[in-house]
Amino acid sequence: MSTSQTFVPNDTATLAGLATPVGNLRFKLFKTTGACDNGANGNRIPDSGDIAMSANTTYGTPNTDLLTVLNATNPT
Repeated sequence: MSTSQTFVPNDTATLAGLATPVGNLRFKLFKTTGACDNGANGNRIPDSGDIAMSANTTYGTPNTDLLTVLNATNPT
């Protein structure tokens, strides 16, 4: 028997206490520890793109792909 676990990686950020938050948030997930150092974008799997913020609330990533799919389509 063998098993394989997978999940849909997502993240959230909560803004609080800001008078009028404006701008964008961006989430980036990297495959390996330290992969985000020195601009190693080849190790980045999902990139949320800009997420517009306009209020003190929780913002999240829009990813719907399984981690196994992200790793397969973005090999290191």
